[in-house]
Amino acid sequence: MPPQFQTAYYLEVFFLKNNPQYGWAGGKNGVVVRTTDGGNTWDGTVIPNAYQLEGIYFVNEKVGYTSGLINGFNAFGGIFKTTDGGKTWYNITPNGVIDIWGNYFWDENNGLAIGGGCDDEQQFYKTTNGGKTWSLFTLSYYGSGLSDLLIDKNSGIGFASGSGAIFQTFDFGRTWDFYSQSGGSDWQEDLMINGSTFL
Repeated sequence: MPPQFQTAYYLEVFFLKNNPQYGWAGGKNGVVVRTTDGGNTWDGTVIPNAYQLEGIYFVNEKVGYTSGLINGFNAFGGIFKTTDGGKTWYNITPNGVIDIWGNYFWDENNGLAIGGGCDDEQQFYKTTNGGKTWSLFTLSYYGSGLSDLLIDKNSGIGFASGSGAIFQTFDFGRTWDFYSQSGGSDWQEDLMINGSTFL
């Protein structure tokens, strides 16, 4: 790994399931590193105006998304896209005052970016054209900051993780509702599901 990326603070890592030679990690100060040989060697880039990248997701070797805080600490959230495997990124953040942490895409065009809920409404931003335009759905389950989500690309059923709560969709993220209490209001960073087991 180049020296300027060796001491970076990484918050999320992602490897392609169908080609685990390809992987990416993102973190603080807009740093994103990438590997094409299973982690033996890495290269990286810094996304301008990105501060704390909490979510990173790729649909193939070229197209991926990363999201989190932008423009420094106490900033609002944003989402960035790459079409060259993570070498360069461009801002596709929805217009307005937003609070984005996590993202999930099931193909190059369809996906969501989520956030809010700590002291405002939960925000579910959905795109069907790779981030060119977004639609917004909100919930008023205050005190539960959204961080991560998963959606089944065949059924459209999905779940999102909030602080102390899990939310569910049946329509590929167009609408959401409360699903289950998952404990206290502690921050929940990631969500993994295997059958009926939630972690």
